[in-house]
Amino acid sequence: MAHLAELPRGAAPRQPSARATHAGFTSSVKGGDIETGKRRTITLAEATRYRTRGRIIAVSRRSTDLPTIKEAAAAGKQPVGEDVDDHFLTVARLAERYSVDLDLEDPAKSQGLSPEEAQRRLDTEGLNALTPPKEDSLIIQYLRLLKDPLTAMLLLAAALSLASQAAADEGDYTPIYLGMVLLVVTLANTTVDFVQARKSAAMVKSLSALAPAKAMVLRGGAAVEVNASQLARGEVTMLKAGDKVPADIRLVKVTEMTVDNSNLTGEGDPQKRAVTADSPAVLEAENLVFMGTTVVAGAGIGVVIRRGDESVLGKISTLAGASKDDMQSPLTKEIKAFVLLMGGIAFFFAVLLFGIGMARGVSFTNSLSLGIGIFVAFALCGMPATVTMLLAYASKQLSKHNVLVKNLHAMDTLGAITLLCSDKTGTLTMNVMTVVETWRFGRNNTDTDSVEPLEAASADVHQDKLRLCMVLCNSAHFVSSEENLALPVSERAVIGDATETALLRHVANSDSVDDLRATYLPALEVPFSSDRKWAAGVFTNADGLYTVYLKGAPERVIRRCTQYYKHGPGGAVEFCPMDSGLQEAFQATYEKMAGRGQRVIACAALDLPASTYPKGTEFDAETFPSENMVFLGLVALQDPPKPGVTGAIDECNTAGIQVMMITGDHPLTAEAIAREVSSYERNSNTPSTTALLAQVKLDQFEAVVLHGETLATMSEEEWAEALSKREVVFARTSPQQKLEIVTRSQAMGHVVAMIGDGVNDSPALRRADMGIAMAMTGSEVSREAASLVLLDDNFTSVIVGIKRGRIIFSNMKKAVCCTLGHIMGEIFPAILLLVLGLPLGMSSFLILFIDLGTEIAPVMSFAFEEGDADVMERPPRRAIVPRDVVVDLDEERRLLDLTDMEIAEADKDEIEEEVERGQSKLGALGNRLYRGVIRMTNSSKMPFRSGGKDDLPTNPGDERLVDMHAVIFAFVQNGFFGVATGLVVYFLVFNHYGVPPSSLMGAAPEFFPATNGDTFEADGKTFSPGRQEDILNSVQSAYYFTIAITQFFTAYILKATDPNPFCSPKAWVNKWTYLAMVFSTAIAFFVTFTPGVQTVLGSNNFPLWALPVAFAGGLVHVAFEAVKRFVMRQVRKKKAAKPAGSPVADDSNSSTMLTGSAQVA
Repeated sequence: MAHLAELPRGAAPRQPSARATHAGFTSSVKGGDIETGKRRTITLAEATRYRTRGRIIAVSRRSTDLPTIKEAAAAGKQPVGEDVDDHFLTVARLAERYSVDLDLEDPAKSQGLSPEEAQRRLDTEGLNALTPPKEDSLIIQYLRLLKDPLTAMLLLAAALSLASQAAADEGDYTPIYLGMVLLVVTLANTTVDFVQARKSAAMVKSLSALAPAKAMVLRGGAAVEVNASQLARGEVTMLKAGDKVPADIRLVKVTEMTVDNSNLTGEGDPQKRAVTADSPAVLEAENLVFMGTTVVAGAGIGVVIRRGDESVLGKISTLAGASKDDMQSPLTKEIKAFVLLMGGIAFFFAVLLFGIGMARGVSFTNSLSLGIGIFVAFALCGMPATVTMLLAYASKQLSKHNVLVKNLHAMDTLGAITLLCSDKTGTLTMNVMTVVETWRFGRNNTDTDSVEPLEAASADVHQDKLRLCMVLCNSAHFVSSEENLALPVSERAVIGDATETALLRHVANSDSVDDLRATYLPALEVPFSSDRKWAAGVFTNADGLYTVYLKGAPERVIRRCTQYYKHGPGGAVEFCPMDSGLQEAFQATYEKMAGRGQRVIACAALDLPASTYPKGTEFDAETFPSENMVFLGLVALQDPPKPGVTGAIDECNTAGIQVMMITGDHPLTAEAIAREVSSYERNSNTPSTTALLAQVKLDQFEAVVLHGETLATMSEEEWAEALSKREVVFARTSPQQKLEIVTRSQAMGHVVAMIGDGVNDSPALRRADMGIAMAMTGSEVSREAASLVLLDDNFTSVIVGIKRGRIIFSNMKKAVCCTLGHIMGEIFPAILLLVLGLPLGMSSFLILFIDLGTEIAPVMSFAFEEGDADVMERPPRRAIVPRDVVVDLDEERRLLDLTDMEIAEADKDEIEEEVERGQSKLGALGNRLYRGVIRMTNSSKMPFRSGGKDDLPTNPGDERLVDMHAVIFAFVQNGFFGVATGLVVYFLVFNHYGVPPSSLMGAAPEFFPATNGDTFEADGKTFSPGRQEDILNSVQSAYYFTIAITQFFTAYILKATDPNPFCSPKAWVNKWTYLAMVFSTAIAFFVTFTPGVQTVLGSNNFPLWALPVAFAGGLVHVAFEAVKRFVMRQVRKKKAAKPAGSPVADDSNSSTMLTGSAQVA
């Protein structure tokens, strides 16, 4: 991987582009989306259409936006604030009110509540939880399912059948029987769907308990992590960036703390917190944080004052219980559209054949029965229950692999992923940092491998400022329990991130951390920020002298230094001004460490003169001395890749999924880890070179490492070129830049999965088509924003999820093919009746018991299929084609602040109208009808919802749920063998009862049954009206059983994915299919051979030798499939053997191995 040096020192930071100040900006926008600030107001028509990506479109105002507390207050609905006065209290008075042991000088050393007292309060006052919003009754939930268009049509058909009894002949109760059977079967199917949906909801609820919200509290002086529901009133709680505030809390200590109150007050900007309150208003009090809000930056300690329903959020439960309307996932939308399409076709053919029947002299009741049968044959009534079971089972399976799916219908998005964006630390690596080397100028700088890498500059830690910086400028600490502190340092439990934990353990191996921190007391602590990439603190010693310590990204720290310590022989230290010798040694050592894949941090210090900063000086985070510092040295930490990551990335490459690393580490560190885990570069011998950005052309390489500061200067063409590489690594990237990377990738056509763990990752997680959060190291905010949570923080678990998502789609295709396979066998007898006058081969009753009886169980059993062996060797089912990306208001603000991307404004109606203008008249009409049906059925309450951000538009290159291959298989191949086998049985059974096939032509509708009461003569035999009806019922029962059996063979063919379906071990893995076939066979016997049921359904006994005939037809179908697969293999072999210049040969010889790579900084 060739590598380009960082940006030249002194490179200018990002400046607003010329477009950011042109006259096109205005202080107000339509819809009142942004009240302050300036921005572009480009219309949809004015937006630039790029060749490589779609447009970025901001929706003017979402109708689903929730009202804020301020809006509720304006409407007189704010029931909070009048009973809260804790923000006026002193810290001592606060501790007295809540009977908690609070250290007034250093709240971090507070005893808090004792574990016994906390439990007593919980027993008395209950858990810290909001009362769940009242659910609709089971009856209402059940009735809501009846609003499904197809279910409503079936119920209407049942009502029409019952009403047609008035026009039936005397003694003919067929309309009543048909109406009642249709009603019972439809309600039974709805009940199955209802029960399955309830089970799925219960399963998701139980899985969510695997990743409960946590809170850090001080109990008995020890910092312990508890479930947020276990917080007692008066609990001393510790908050940090990324935490979801677990209750209403009065702050007693803050460090650069800001919170996001937008979900309560509507304020978009983070609000700064303090220990005192200047405003008497509760919602504006600076020393209060509220349940459900987010800590954006900094840290704080406070006392729980209100919990659960007593909190501000609890008192506005109407807001807490509401949810925003999510869009539908790709597969959900495709299934619903297909089911509605089939419903429309069913209705059309039902009306058509009803009309033809009436025109041919068929009675009204029989014509209506025929039309209802055709409708049932086409309508995919059992598909919703199948989808629900398949997704529920897949989610349950994923939970066994430590993957929590928060929304069932996010599963199908997993299977459609084309780009996987991943952090490095903790995802690709183990997140177990170890200090492996320290470097000071004059020591360990010429040959770091020849000396003891961890040798201290001074045996006295008080004289070694590098080690002091490592332990003082550090928020990690050991869990303060006797059992934990008695353990070896390497085994002690630590509260803190991986980097600071490693630094803490390193110092604790030789010195007492507690003694050092007691000696050097903090006067100011500035926590690490991903934007500035350093942390700092001002500390005082026993003499009252102050020293500033700063650690962070080496390139950021070195810019603040003007001096350094030069270490000589015998421990001598010389104080020197910054010079080229230090700069060159620093750069060489930094690159050497980073090139090994090590995380490198730099430390600096500054002794403050007592004359300027006397004892008692108060420091401010904005103005404390942080320039002209003294460089102390570098610390290298090793975080090895996780086991299995390399294989997982190889699997992604094989599956056609691009893996993109986004990290805040140095480009060389990122490159080293990428080389170690990526199959592209492991075997590459490309030499490493150094060049400036201007000397490198992106099109010369197939892999690229981009520095975060480079993104500001890249053009649209450079973005397109970079994102088109097979391997892309973003280094020194701020979390905010992830939103731009995700948005641009989506606009290029990618289905993007984003793995994140920090609070600043949440915008990118929400923007991504699939947000993936970490349960162990991730923030509560990131877990809430994501659709999927990794319970073990393991990258390989994502690959398991992608595989399961692909299996879902594959199994759904099989289920749909199997469902469609019966249609020709059901409608062909009606066509023969109307065209050739043959007696009807299958009644509406029996069609109903195929679609909603014998077929349901085998089709649903596809949920338990394990998938084909090559499921991760196929390309993604989504074609990468540029698409427009719709962003919301928060994303629009962030993108405008961060980038120069052009953003167009449009409301949903404008977007839909533009889509329709690009369609044919028929397509536009269909689109309107589809949207109308969705609105009519109140889509916000439909059972299939997605965690995705917006609808994924379909592209011509996408693999469809029902493609031409599926149509040919279901309607042509399967339809032919089903109809052919059914007709063989049809004529054989007629002949068995003395009615030769030659005499059946034109017999209906006057005979079989005898509508006029006439006898039928054939081959010298006379058949009375009653005998005609008995024979017809037997024939129809035999035909019904035949279609059921041929469908069993169809299911077998779809399961047998090996080259020879006769010898396919895969076909026998899922035993549930064969149990379902036994169950369906029992239903078929019950329907055809049970007295009483025969009277209602019009079935009858038939000769059992017809069943082997049906089995023989199924075997012939399997044999045909075997021959077809053999022929197709031979054709593919011939195509693969074509000369290398042919397109087929080019495709087969294409490789993902890269010939070169570039690192751009």
